Order: sequence, then structure tokens, then C-alpha cells
Amino acid sequence: MTSRTGKAAVINRVGGSDVFEYVTDFVFDAPKEGDVVVHNVSSSVNPIDYVVRQGFFGPIARFPKILGGDLAGVVVEAPAGSKFKVGDKVYGGTDGLFAHSDRQGSYGEFVNCKEEWLAHVPDNLPLAIAGSVPLVALTAWQAFEAADPQPGQRILILSASSSVGLYAVQFAKVKGMHVVGTAGARNLELVRSFGADDAVDYAGGEEVLLAKYGGGAETKFDVILDIIG
Repeated sequence: MTSRTGKAAVINRVGGSDVFEYVTDFVFDAPKEGDVVVHNVSSSVNPIDYVVRQGFFGPIARFPKILGGDLAGVVVEAPAGSKFKVGDKVYGGTDGLFAHSDRQGSYGEFVNCKEEWLAHVPDNLPLAIAGSVPLVALTAWQAFEAADPQPGQRILILSASSSVGLYAVQFAKVKGMHVVGTAGARNLELVRSFGADDAVDYAGGEEVLLAKYGGGAETKFDVILDIIG
């Protein structure tokens, strides 16, 4: 278990986007016992990343700090007995995204990950795209799972054209639900293309929804998933 040197976007203080520094010779931590080391190909920017960067998520445990939680790449080191081997394509996350964590995040060339935070990338998903999946998909799944949805039920997804909303639409369809999503006018077809049975322009407000779905029991919703918050 040795440290590696590579590229990273780091911060040395909290603040706006101007606090980022691009480093080409960053010395990454040696992996902890049980860690899988991933040569990172892609990541993504999530709201928690800029909240941490601005100092609104509590004190940052260490500087320089690499932000980011999402990653997709190729395994370059794995512990004995791991389900992953060198050369495997993986995606997932790292708890280095949190301000209090002593780990580094995923805005770097190498990421040390707990094995349980990773999964194999499907063959039909390019690594350049896979790094956009983990956090938004997990957020949608956690909300979806908490509702205990059942096949045949009707679900209303508010802000269905958002990144989390589009995953929720797909999860609901796989579950066999009747899906209605709200979105802006320009995104209605996008929501339908991801599997929604109907998409409603939110600009019409509650009146539009009530007019269309406020009738008898056959139009009521069993589950409402509020992505807006």
C-alpha cells in the first residue's frame, strides 16, 4: 500500500469557485487497510460539493482538501479477498465528500475507496458517463425505497426532469407503477422519454394537477415523491 502522485483539483481554504487550485503532482494518501484504489476517469459536481467548499457543512478536517463524492474508473489496487481485481471497471463513491472526513474526495486522478462503496460498471455504460450516476441515483433510490412502492400503484414525481427525478421515473417504471411527473414545458417530452406515463407542466400549478388527477379514486396517487423539497 503506497501513495501515488497525480492530478487533482484541491482547495486550501473555504470560499467560492476561485479557491480551486489545479495540481499536477498531488501526493495522494496511501490506501487504508481494505481500501480499493481507483484510477479515476470521471466524476460529477453535486450540491454537497459546493456546500462543503463554502464552509456551510461544518469545519473541513484537513487542507489541502479534494472535494467530490462520485467516481468511475479502473481498479489499480485491491486487497486480498476483494470482489474487485486490478483492471475492473467500477463506479461508486467515497466518504471523502464530507467535510469532517479525513479521506480525500473524487476530484483527483486516484481515489481510495471502501469496497462496499463500489460496484462494477455495466458493459454498456461508458466510464466517461458512469461518474455522473452514483449520488443522484442513490438519492432517488433512497427516497423511492422509503415510500415502499408497489406494482400497479400511481406515483406523482415533482420535478421529474431533474437528475434525481429522472432516476426516480425509471425506478418507478421498473417497479411497475403508473408514473406522472411534473416539469417545465420544454422538458415534458424528456420526462415521457424516460418512461413516465404522463408529464404535466408545473407552470399551471396545483389547479392543472387537480383538474386532471383530482377526480375519483382511479386518479389519486398512492405515492408523491417531492424532489423539490
